[in-house]
Amino acid sequence: MGVGARHPGDAGLSGSRDPRHHGDRLPADPIRALLPLGEFILLTAAGSGILNAALDLTGWLLGSQWSRATEYTEIFELIVITALLVALATFVSRRRRQRRSG
Repeated sequence: MGVGARHPGDAGLSGSRDPRHHGDRLPADPIRALLPLGEFILLTAAGSGILNAALDLTGWLLGSQWSRATEYTEIFELIVITALLVALATFVSRRRRQRRSG
């Protein structure tokens, strides 16, 4: 049983939908198997609300210097994009190695 099956809400909110946790079998309807639409909408709204609240609080704390927040959000954006690219490269590399050896 994969992590998503044991803790579907936690996995959905944290974004953990790693295919390695679900084995090699694909369900008949992979989109619905991952997360029900209502739960997806709820978790997406919760995540967006948390991010918006953090950005609003940052702007409020910085007051008239609120534009300084964009410096940090741009850095954070670059870190996230870099992490996603590294994860994608790692996934592709491992998948290629599996196909060669298996």
